[in-house]
Amino acid sequence: MNLQNGSNRRSQCAIDECTRLITDLLQKDSTLTELNLTRRCIHNDGAEAIINVLGINTNLTSLNLSNNYINTNGINALNNVLQINTTLTKLDLSRNYIGDQGAEVIGKALENNTTLKILCLRANQLNSNGINAIFEGLKNNKSLLSLDISYNEFNDDNAKTIAEVLSDNASLTNLNLNGMGIRSTNLKNLSNALKNNITLTNLHIAYETSLTNENEDSDSEGRIREDGSYVFHQDSGSDSEYEESRNTNRSIFYKEHEVIESICSRNRDKEILIGKAISVIRVLAPETPTEIANLISEQLLITETDAATLRRLGDLV
Repeated sequence: MNLQNGSNRRSQCAIDECTRLITDLLQKDSTLTELNLTRRCIHNDGAEAIINVLGINTNLTSLNLSNNYINTNGINALNNVLQINTTLTKLDLSRNYIGDQGAEVIGKALENNTTLKILCLRANQLNSNGINAIFEGLKNNKSLLSLDISYNEFNDDNAKTIAEVLSDNASLTNLNLNGMGIRSTNLKNLSNALKNNITLTNLHIAYETSLTNENEDSDSEGRIREDGSYVFHQDSGSDSEYEESRNTNRSIFYKEHEVIESICSRNRDKEILIGKAISVIRVLAPETPTEIANLISEQLLITETDAATLRRLGDLV
C-alpha cells in the first residue's frame, strides 16, 4: 500500500484522521504486508500510534516512515514493539530527526529482535553516541542483513566500535556508510577488522573531500587564496603541500577501499559456493532438512579441489 507524495499543507485534522484510518487498517486488514508512508507529514503522535499497532499486527513485513517529522518521542515504543513483533522484516526511518536518543532506543531493540532484516536510518542527525548505540545493539543481533546509516555524523570512536562489531558479526551482508566523512586511517581499521568477517558482501564508503579525509592536524578555520577560493583546514604551507597531503590521504583511502572490496568479493564468492553446496546436498540427500543442509554447507572446510567439484555439481543440478 503506497500513500506517498502527500501535500505538506494538509491540515493537522486531516493528518490525524489519516493516521487513525491507517492504524485501523493495520488492526483489521489481514492481507496488508507492505505500507509506504514516506512524505506523509507524520509527526510523533502519528508515528507512535502506528508503531504501537505493530505490537498486535502479525502480517506487515515492510514499513516505510521516511521523510517525515519523527524524533525520539515518536519511536520510544519501538524497543518493546520489536521484541513482540515477529513479522516485520524491513523498517525505513530515513530522513527524520531521530537523533542520538532515538538511536539508543533502536539499538536496544536490535539486541533482542530476531526478525528485522533491513533497517534504514539515513540522514537522521545521529552523532557519535547514536551511531555507537546502533552498533552496540548489533553485537547480540543475529538477524539484521542490511543497515543504511549513511549521512550521519561519524568520528574516530565510531570507527573502533564498528570495527569491533564487524570482526565478529555473522549476519550483516550490506552496510552503507556513505556521506559520513570517514578518513583513511579509520578505513584502515575497518579493513583490518573485516579480514575475519565472512558475511559482509557490500560496504558502501565513498571518498569525500572533507575535513575528515584531509590532514587531521590542520587548522579548523582554513584560509582564502588570492583568487578568492576557500581552502579548508590548512594552517601553514603552500597550496602544493596541501595538495600533496590531500593526495596522500586519497591514495591511502583507495588502497584500503580496494582491500575491503576484495574481502567483500571473497564473501560474495563464498555465498555462491554455499548455494551450490546446498543444491548438491539436496540432490544427493533429499531427505536432509533445509536447516541441516544449510549448516553443513556453511561449515564445510572447502579446498580448491572441493570448490571446483561443488561448482561443477552445482551447475549440473
